[in-house]
Amino acid sequence: MKSIFSKYTNLALAMVASAIFSGCALDAVPPPVYAELMVVNAIPAASSTVPLVAGNAPRLEINVDGVDLLADSMQSSSFRGYFALQPGTRNVRLTAANAHPAAGITLGQQFHSYTFNGEANKFASTFLFTENGAITSITVNDNLATPDTNRVHVRVVNLTANPIDVFRTTTGTVNGALVTSTPESTFTNVASKTASNFVPIRSVPLRPGNALPTFVRQNYSFQIRAVGATTNLVTLAPPPVSATLNPNANANTATLENQRIYTIVVRPGATPTAAPVVFGFFNNRI
Repeated sequence: MKSIFSKYTNLALAMVASAIFSGCALDAVPPPVYAELMVVNAIPAASSTVPLVAGNAPRLEINVDGVDLLADSMQSSSFRGYFALQPGTRNVRLTAANAHPAAGITLGQQFHSYTFNGEANKFASTFLFTENGAITSITVNDNLATPDTNRVHVRVVNLTANPIDVFRTTTGTVNGALVTSTPESTFTNVASKTASNFVPIRSVPLRPGNALPTFVRQNYSFQIRAVGATTNLVTLAPPPVSATLNPNANANTATLENQRIYTIVVRPGATPTAAPVVFGFFNNRI
């Protein structure tokens, strides 16, 4: 009897030990963590910096450490991502997605490269643009914390050569007449080639103080100005929430979607002497 008892006791202990150590082994394997990267192509379609294909900038492939990330390719004034990358130092290359012999472009021709230092469980965006006859980029961190109720988060990325101020107005109609509020400062002295922090604003703007309760179709417009100026370089009215950037937004067709996160991109013009352009207003979390 003793031998039988010992036999089953030892078997039970072995099973318990196996379960314990198996559980520890499983618990010790952490879930995968990634550095998340979005790439925004702010190169104008008719840029004087790159060889043009039928009047347009060539489509680009995103290559990270020798691996192409896109199933197709990225055109000008568009964005892709977020891409889940291994944390650490990554080499990112923007190359020609197709060969265009007439334009002197070969397949895989490199237009720009940079080093991305990705952090685990962090989000970042790279913005491609033109400067002094060449393609360059900046990479900024993205804070994607969920906005409070009835709020959105908005930031501005300034890719131009000069600092800018950004104001916003509320526009709507009262009995069919257009009513616009006094401009309100939203971002001040955003330096060249930098991004502001995200700031919270109401997802549905309050009606202007001089508007009647019948005020309807409330929308924001954003005015970009040289620092300290009272005149606008360019004005942006938000387009509908979309994965496609819309540089020709209609001022009276869209509002911000509650608790979303938006980026306004101000880029240089297509030529060195052209005025700045607001080419994008997009939702960071589609």
